[in-house]
Amino acid sequence: MVTYSVPKSARQKPQTGWQLCDLAGQSVPLQAQTVRQAEQTFNELTFLANQVPGVGYRGYWLYPADATAGRTPPPPSTAPAAVLENELLRVSIDTRTGDIACLLDKAQSRQVFSGPANQLQAFRDRGQYWDAWNIAPDYESHPLPPAQLESITWLERGPLRQRLAVVRQLGQSKITQHYILDINSPLLKIATWVDWQATQVILKVNFPLTAEAEQATYETPFGTITRSTRSQTACEQAKWEVPALRWADLSAENAGVSLLTDCKHGFDAQPNQLRLTLLKAPLWPDPKADRGQHHFTYAIYPHRGNWQQTPQQASALSLPLTTRTPETQARNQLAAPAARSFLQLSPANLVLAAFKPAEDSADEFILRAYDASGQGGQLVQSNALGLAIAQPVNLLEQPVSSCPNRPYQIHTYRLKT
Repeated sequence: MVTYSVPKSARQKPQTGWQLCDLAGQSVPLQAQTVRQAEQTFNELTFLANQVPGVGYRGYWLYPADATAGRTPPPPSTAPAAVLENELLRVSIDTRTGDIACLLDKAQSRQVFSGPANQLQAFRDRGQYWDAWNIAPDYESHPLPPAQLESITWLERGPLRQRLAVVRQLGQSKITQHYILDINSPLLKIATWVDWQATQVILKVNFPLTAEAEQATYETPFGTITRSTRSQTACEQAKWEVPALRWADLSAENAGVSLLTDCKHGFDAQPNQLRLTLLKAPLWPDPKADRGQHHFTYAIYPHRGNWQQTPQQASALSLPLTTRTPETQARNQLAAPAARSFLQLSPANLVLAAFKPAEDSADEFILRAYDASGQGGQLVQSNALGLAIAQPVNLLEQPVSSCPNRPYQIHTYRLKT
């Protein structure tokens, strides 16, 4: 799903409706809403961009139309309770708390949560010398009063996207969250804005699950790590907070749940629970650290099998498709192909990590990819730049004899014409 804000140069036109088509002239469904921001009003357009090539683009035409074209009607006054639903998920929001009351994975006919989810949990967090870095080991013994719901408002309820805004007050801090469910999407996204005004408090978000797992899996740089969810030894008990990149997962038998994040990196897990650390409020070394405005997004991804598809979903969350308006907009001057990929990699579990000029030659390039799922595979690449693999290299771009084919292998090659 792509969101596009109409450029300022077009906002002054009298037309308030828009239509979208691909470069072959085929109409593309469009959902429009009016956004008011910093005393300005403009159109924000959402559409489903299908089959966009990797490391490439797909072109579309956007043109003014009748004032009602693409515009999403306001939710009717008799709209059902706070329920978001698409082909894969059905999400009910508790109108008393703003938590997720239940989430049905329709593809597998299973309830994902065993209790209230997306539950904001605040704890007193003090007594540590390295206040900004360490979490108090006894923080769970000092829970703080729960957040209080202020409002629930539908922002979008169209055929492509549903968005429900929940505003809660936690002490002196205000937390605004948008539950977002897109057509055909297996993700429930939760976009969050916080005016954080706490002191020596840690804020977590909790997701209790119906299934249990003996191990949790976390993303690390170029790989994953597993940790037991049943801490037995002193060493395991000391690892109650786990640093990770973009996701954590609990999978059992033929199904699991991943918790994805675009910029938060602290997790903890129990056999049937995943939590994400959202914010801290230390006093040392900076007594005002982290106070103020924050914006971040996390998402819940119920899935079949284990976590093998989670890296792709996490990448799409943290690096969504972006839009660019060409300087030349006349049809007879737009000579670029309707869609193009500049670089393709296979197999699918190999993920692009870098494509850059070589340090010792501006005419050569370095391609780096890694196995994100631990399945192994030999890298095969094609590109639109006329480059071919010259030799494998190490991370210092020095030649090596070969690149082994092992799980989680980092593949680095020098390319040249």
